[in-house]
Amino acid sequence: MKRDRTVEASNGNALFCSTWGKVSTEQRTSKQSWQRNLLLHDRSRRKDATKKKDKDLFERLLTSTRGAIPTENDTESAFIASIKVDQGPKHKVKTAKTPKPTIKTPKEDKEDEMVAQREFFERLIYLETSNALGSIGAAQLVPWVPPYLTDCLVVFADPRSSSGDLRQAIKYLTSNLYEQSDKFWKQVVFVTVDSVPEMRSWIQRTNISTSIRIFCDPDLKFMTAYGLTVKELDSRWSMSLLVFDTDGRKPETVRNVDPSHAAQMALKVMKEYEPKR
Repeated sequence: MKRDRTVEASNGNALFCSTWGKVSTEQRTSKQSWQRNLLLHDRSRRKDATKKKDKDLFERLLTSTRGAIPTENDTESAFIASIKVDQGPKHKVKTAKTPKPTIKTPKEDKEDEMVAQREFFERLIYLETSNALGSIGAAQLVPWVPPYLTDCLVVFADPRSSSGDLRQAIKYLTSNLYEQSDKFWKQVVFVTVDSVPEMRSWIQRTNISTSIRIFCDPDLKFMTAYGLTVKELDSRWSMSLLVFDTDGRKPETVRNVDPSHAAQMALKVMKEYEPKR
C-alpha cells in the first residue's frame, strides 16, 4: 500500500513538472511572438516615416521646379495630378517698372532751349553796377522774355584781353551818328574778358559815352558757351558778332569782324529783324 502511494506521488510530480514545463514553454513562445510583432511594428512605422519624409521632400522639389519642366505642347508646366501640393498663399512679386522715355513736344524743346540760352547771360557782370546780371537781369537783356521783348539783340564779343578790335568798335559805335538812338543801344551790347576796373579806367581815359552797355566775362563762360574761344585755322582769336532773335534759338555768329564795319553790320542786322509792316 505504501509502495502504491509512493508510485502515485511520483507520477503526480512528474505530471506537475510536465504540465509546468509545457506552460513555461508556451509563455516563452508567446513573449517571443509579442517581441517579434513589436519589432515588425517598429520597422513598419519607421518605413512609413521614411516614405512620408521622401514624399514631403519630393513635394517640395516638385513645388520648386513646377513650371520649369515643359509638357508636350509647351503650354503648361508638368505636374503629377495625384499629388496635391500646398503652395501656400500666393504673393505677387513686385517688379521694377522700366521708366518710359520722356518725349518732349516741340514747344517744350523750344522752352528748354530758351531757358538754357538765358542762363548763359546770368554770369555776365554789368560794368555799370559791377554785379552779375542774375536771372532777372538776364531776362531783361535777352529779347525773348516777356515783357522785355525786342526785335533782336546784337552782341559784339572778343575773348582777347585788352582787345584793340573791341575797343575800336566801341569808339566807332559811340560816335555822334549813333549816340542819339535809344533803340540802337537797347539792342547792341559788348562783352569783354577784361575786368571791371580795367574797363572803367579805359572808358574814363577815352571819354566814351555812358549810354553804351558793356559786360565783363572774366572766366570766359559766356564766350565759351557760344564757341568764341575755339581757335580758327590761323590759331588766333578774334572779335565776333552774335545775333539773338525773339525765338531764343542759338545765335547767328559772324567771326573776324572788322571794327570799322561794326556800326554798319549792327544797323543792317537790326533792319533785317524789324517786324514787317
